[in-house]
Amino acid sequence: MRKDIRWILFAVLTGGLGCGLYGCGEYPGETSLYYKEEYYAIDAQTLLPALEQGDTNLFALQAATPEPTQRDLPPVQWSQADYYRVAQAFHEFVWQESMDGWELSKMSFRTNCADLSYGPQRAIFTVFRITRSRKQDSRLEHTIYIEPRQNLVRGSETEIYPSQRRIASLDLVEMRISAKEALDIAESNGGKEARSAVGDDCVIDIDQDIGIKYRGWLVRYSGKGSALFWINIDTQTGEYEIIYPD
Repeated sequence: MRKDIRWILFAVLTGGLGCGLYGCGEYPGETSLYYKEEYYAIDAQTLLPALEQGDTNLFALQAATPEPTQRDLPPVQWSQADYYRVAQAFHEFVWQESMDGWELSKMSFRTNCADLSYGPQRAIFTVFRITRSRKQDSRLEHTIYIEPRQNLVRGSETEIYPSQRRIASLDLVEMRISAKEALDIAESNGGKEARSAVGDDCVIDIDQDIGIKYRGWLVRYSGKGSALFWINIDTQTGEYEIIYPD
């Protein structure tokens, strides 16, 4: 096994996935000027039909951080496009502007292995915009966490100054392989066997993040804090590379 893969897996096993995979703290020379987050209640069972009818007043600001519910609500059957539509509506409601003028830097989905047939049960989107501030570039980032089984959406905003990184963006128009198709590829090439070996007692993350070394979809099966199976999938061709076990 290559040294870099060993290091990343160590981060997973010791609970440091956020640091090992995405990095920790600000980029050298960057400072987060502020961080703000808010929680909004939704009704996951009626949200999509209401959006189709043109209703946008669907997010209720919570005065305090909600306590997690003891039991999840029934799973939803939302597609990648459904989650993105919710993210767009939320962005317009909270920040009073469309996401059209923003760049997408992260898109992440998660499901419990036991709920695989329903599709993703959580989604995260991060968008950013570069502006000129105090004679240097400043990066404003908005992150939207969508948890339909908790009837909850969380939004955060931070300004990074000065913006030192050259950041690319994810192009949804050019993307030929969806999160669902990436999961199907993973299932057909080792994922099904990995989750079956632990009796579906696992979670699956389907990520694209410009902040990590892998390009395209990174599909990760994890069980009880340990890596089970990782596969990297090209968003244009569907070609794949099994990262773990190699």
